[in-house]
Amino acid sequence: MSKSNKYGYSGVDIPTQAAFANVGKFDPAEINELVQEDKWTQYGQLELIETQSSTSYTEMTFSDIKETTYNVHVLQFSNVKMPSGAGTHYPGFRFSQGGTFNTSNYDYAASWFSLTGSGNSSVRNSNHGNIAVGIGSSHSLNFSGYAYFYNLGDSIRYSYATGQIVLSETGGTVFNSYFSGASPYTSQVDGIKFMSTNTPTMTSGTFSLYGIRYS
Repeated sequence: MSKSNKYGYSGVDIPTQAAFANVGKFDPAEINELVQEDKWTQYGQLELIETQSSTSYTEMTFSDIKETTYNVHVLQFSNVKMPSGAGTHYPGFRFSQGGTFNTSNYDYAASWFSLTGSGNSSVRNSNHGNIAVGIGSSHSLNFSGYAYFYNLGDSIRYSYATGQIVLSETGGTVFNSYFSGASPYTSQVDGIKFMSTNTPTMTSGTFSLYGIRYS
């Protein structure tokens, strides 16, 4: 039976192509064409929004996060370095509403354990300056990890973050940390910032922000 419509539909009763309703027979070339035209439904795929990398900065800001397109975002970061400083720095995330980043009122909890010893602990905090990734230290830090963000584009729900990092410090300890946190505001989040709540600055790192399709 020969094809009688584009994208592999054959027979007499040809369905109407629509989002979430691609019915029919497709060969690989047609699938590739549909993917290129953003018409092929692929649930759960990661779609890159932006990658930023720098060797000298105080914070990393994503101001175009496509919050109305994606309900779930993923941020992957690697080789993030912070020097030692006069105070303890708490690296983590802030959210912006209407282009203005909130600087307080974040709630978070984290637990971590040492990969080089027997130590482990946990912490929770409210009215904090960011959603901390779980480690506060005055030592130099080098870490990598990821974070998931939920409901950023929803103006009637709270925005959440959860993730994991692996961190080494000049004090000689290597940590594994799990963290979760939330913003107390229900307005739409239109930006994400990664930064420290104290004076030590980040000196290197690569950050890639993704959206999860049809999440």
